Amino acid sequence: MDEDLLEVARVIRSYLPDLVGSEARSYDQRIAGLLAAARSGQNVDEELAAVLQQSSGVHAWAAQVLQDGLHRPPDLQPAFELGFEPLPGAAGPVQAAKYCCPEHDFVWWRRSAGQAVPSCPTHGALVSCP
Repeated sequence: MDEDLLEVARVIRSYLPDLVGSEARSYDQRIAGLLAAARSGQNVDEELAAVLQQSSGVHAWAAQVLQDGLHRPPDLQPAFELGFEPLPGAAGPVQAAKYCCPEHDFVWWRRSAGQAVPSCPTHGALVSCP
């Protein structure tokens, strides 16, 4: 099984409402089912890739996450623009904390300390992950 593809599936679940609107619940149910099948040892790579390619917005988002070595959502990846000169001093991408479902079903990135950590839509709890 493609662990990178599985990680993208875990991360995209919290972004589905923004990416597909009213279809988010349907997408999430299909992705959650495929992640459960993967945990039981089934190879779901083809089915998961098909779900992630159904919508052009989902496909573009997933492709951008796959290209990032840390599999961060696009809004947490560093942006580089030609001709841009940053202000002097130490700067870098936002340091976001990563939270994972203990059942390897859902990943969420906390952007600020003021954000409440949500629950995994399938299993409930999320824990800080490495």
